[in-house]
Amino acid sequence: MSREHILVVDDESGVRLSLKGVLEDEGYGVETSVSAEEALSLLERNRYDLVILDIWLPAMDGVEALVTIRHRKLDVAVVMISGHGTIETAVKAIKCGAYDFVEKPLSLDKTVIVVKNALQHRRLELENRYLRDRFESKQVLIGDSLPMHELRNEITLAAPTNGRVLIQCRPADTQRHVLPDPPDVKIILCHIWNIQNTLAEERHMPDRLGNIISISKGNGRPVPDPAA
Repeated sequence: MSREHILVVDDESGVRLSLKGVLEDEGYGVETSVSAEEALSLLERNRYDLVILDIWLPAMDGVEALVTIRHRKLDVAVVMISGHGTIETAVKAIKCGAYDFVEKPLSLDKTVIVVKNALQHRRLELENRYLRDRFESKQVLIGDSLPMHELRNEITLAAPTNGRVLIQCRPADTQRHVLPDPPDVKIILCHIWNIQNTLAEERHMPDRLGNIISISKGNGRPVPDPAA
């Protein structure tokens, strides 16, 4: 796995150099910046996994920079640091999307632990996003005909409810079509002829050859549909 890259943003040269040295010893690639404006420019041009961002910076402060990072949807974890922060400031930073807040003077050991946790959290987020995208890309309802559009509309209407839904189709269609399976919805594919007659009302369903049959609640035996 390629090493992860960190951007340290602080107007104090001593803090920048200390963090750069310690984090490079931990195996990370580290760059530094003296202002929020310069950091945002670097984030637009380069890929970073984590930003260590001081709150008190000249011109644009760290919280404003954090809000800009999230507004621009820059995919990077953020840890805020400050020697003048309060609980309110820390809470605001977390609400704006920071992973954590570390007070100055920095404990380098604690900072390294926070950095490792933030990066681990980001790796898990990326993995979950990848798995979700991979799952969703496979769950596609195939077809562009009018009945398929009507089916999509019916699914949209039924999805928010707790009611049971019966989807009727030919056996071959269950092999061609992949039905979306939302997190709170379980879709079960079954053949109507395997359902006990006590579980079925009077229904018209196609048989294995595509012929329309009627499933009777009386004895459960399929009989030819009169309208077929």
